[in-house]
Amino acid sequence: MGCFSYICPKCGNPIYADRYGNCIGEEVRLARLVKGKVVEWMRGRYDSYGKVHIPAGDGFKSEHFIIADSGQLIQIYDEKMKHNWLTSTWNNIVNEQFSNDKSEGLIAIHEKCWNSDWGNVQSKDDPDQGWNDYENPDDEEE
Repeated sequence: MGCFSYICPKCGNPIYADRYGNCIGEEVRLARLVKGKVVEWMRGRYDSYGKVHIPAGDGFKSEHFIIADSGQLIQIYDEKMKHNWLTSTWNNIVNEQFSNDKSEGLIAIHEKCWNSDWGNVQSKDDPDQGWNDYENPDDEEE
């Protein structure tokens, strides 16, 4: 299976898969939706395969949380920064993403676009898989 990426629902641009070279993508927040509710989320650099990682020595903080049925936020500590989804299998998550039920699957939001609102529908897939050129929200104007 090849890379895949998503369109950020806040700015309408794709989540770039190779922002820094070596398949190190943009700073992103990813969440898994079940029936329109976030059950797990992670923050870091997009790995172009539906999760996040962090390059060594980079300094950008990576986080991973599960939301319990009670609403309690439980932080997951992953020393190897592999950040695999824990609330379901990867096959199930892919099936959710490509089903007709848009209230289930993954939502991806650029870190710079984050405003504390996930929304309740999955992100649209990027037809260019995060590899097309566009004006990047991480680029600082000088």
